[in-house]
Amino acid sequence: MADISWQISIGGVASPTDFTDRCQGLQVVQQARFMRHRSGRAQITLENYDGELTPGGGGTYANTDWFEQGVFISAGTADVFHGIVDDFIVNDNGVYSTVTVFASDWFSVFGRATQNYVVNPGQSVWYENVQAAIWEFTSDSSRQLPALGQTYGITPYNPFDLPASLDPDLATSTLDWGNDYTQVEAGRPLADVLRPGYLAAVPSAMWATTIEADSGNAVYHMGLIGDQLTRTDSGARTYQFRETPTGGQLPINLLTSGFNNDNMVNHIRATIQETSGGSTNTATINRADQGQIDKYGKRSLTNDAAGFEYVAFNQPMTDTLDNLIARMSQITYEPEQLTVKASSTPTASVFNDLLDVTDGFWQVCDIDYTPTGAASTTTGSVIVGRTINATPRDTTIVLDLLPAANYQSFTLDSDVLGVLDQNRLG
Repeated sequence: MADISWQISIGGVASPTDFTDRCQGLQVVQQARFMRHRSGRAQITLENYDGELTPGGGGTYANTDWFEQGVFISAGTADVFHGIVDDFIVNDNGVYSTVTVFASDWFSVFGRATQNYVVNPGQSVWYENVQAAIWEFTSDSSRQLPALGQTYGITPYNPFDLPASLDPDLATSTLDWGNDYTQVEAGRPLADVLRPGYLAAVPSAMWATTIEADSGNAVYHMGLIGDQLTRTDSGARTYQFRETPTGGQLPINLLTSGFNNDNMVNHIRATIQETSGGSTNTATINRADQGQIDKYGKRSLTNDAAGFEYVAFNQPMTDTLDNLIARMSQITYEPEQLTVKASSTPTASVFNDLLDVTDGFWQVCDIDYTPTGAASTTTGSVIVGRTINATPRDTTIVLDLLPAANYQSFTLDSDVLGVLDQNRLG
């Protein structure tokens, strides 16, 4: 049985207050969906028998401005959730009192941040890649993220000093934010710009990870995966799930499988602009798998963000769209959710790694199980979401999965991703 040591802290990023002793339970819901921007959220129930947390009640925290506080949830060495308080509810019958604290990850704030200035026709603004574009919206000069007790809230994705991401190949991508004939209006939310301009056109995934104090600022971090969709960083790993786990393996407490019909895409329509030699051409590109359309009808993904040019890894846009259709046009029967309990896990360190917001996402799962009425089956999946429920009795993780055969790429010497005629080369 894995013994999970939880810590719940609320406050400034440098020295938050430990509320673990008051915690009755928590839930964390996080997503890193393919080509979709999603925010994570945490819900924490705290004891308030002594009234210390009651606003205006005369207790230690009676006058606390909860909405400028960070929330930091960890389990041992694993950073499970970092975010910002967005609701604070007191449940009180006059005798028994609890407080429910809700927090959202920094993508919720970052998604509402806005372009600070107009990019006029004739004024071209370039970013090396999407990390640098995010940095422009959240840099110390923009000041659009909570400072959490520090000088500024910033991201480290300075275009002049980009750190290694979870996918180092991202440094070879380019994003044209504006061109000679395009105006980007001031005040547009970042989510409204990135969704059509990047996430809807390029195979990718992104999610908020941690917040840390560094050099007097609150620094907000993220995970970002490029078009190969396979992690190549030092933290990349394969989690093994078994019905009867041994050391280093995780249990299958419940496995839900189904057909991925809802995720199928067999047609993409993208509108792009290309500037070359002082002239700009607008083109609408349609790519399709006609055989799949004939079988199931047209399932379209549309990106009409005219004015945005994206050249993915120096490949033509048509190649990028064909990559998408190849990954998303097949209906397969695969694991969709997998439930794991700490009380059934023989190795605590592996369960802790799975809880980590960086090490637990977009990782490969090697799942070996025996379906009712069928022979033993081994399949590969990738983790794209999770719901964590923790009480004094147990900790449960429900993982959201996608098939690794479609959402990862060929990797030499890998038992899961190195299968010829199954894993994609790119």
